[in-house]
Amino acid sequence: MKHVATVKHVAAVSLVVLLVALVPGCNRDARDSLVLDGRPRVPDDEGIATSVTAKRIVLDGRRAYSFSSELASFSTYTMKVAAVRSYRGQYVHVGLNGTKAEWVAGIGAVLPGPPDEVVYRGVFERVKAGRAEFRDGTALRTGAGLTPPPAGPVHVVLDPRQHEIRSMAPTAAS
Repeated sequence: MKHVATVKHVAAVSLVVLLVALVPGCNRDARDSLVLDGRPRVPDDEGIATSVTAKRIVLDGRRAYSFSSELASFSTYTMKVAAVRSYRGQYVHVGLNGTKAEWVAGIGAVLPGPPDEVVYRGVFERVKAGRAEFRDGTALRTGAGLTPPPAGPVHVVLDPRQHEIRSMAPTAAS
């Protein structure tokens, strides 16, 4: 009987430990997970910032997010703070906590086409889970059939409507 009680006790303690480990992940706070040290920043949403006010951002003219009171807005190239209103008309990544934007990263200006495109330059490291990861932490969705070049400096052309890389080619180190 003592052995059965011990097994039940171990199972109960294991369940409590598992729940304690999982519960914090249920209420994701994008700012808690935001690091600007080169680790990949996978956005919750991305697109062209068609409207930006002091209180909210609208992506692709359709998806609106109010800003958290602790919004972090920065350039993906420099990791320096940037005025979120400066991103109107640009391609951005957004980190969310529910429906609130916790962070906004400027990726690049939209160059009118046809087709429209966004140019990004960075140091490519790898493709993981359908995203090209770069040394500055930027994580861009790869397009179907994209064959990435070897790791190193690259010139990337994004399709701002499909939210994916159209082409990626090596460049000389800068």
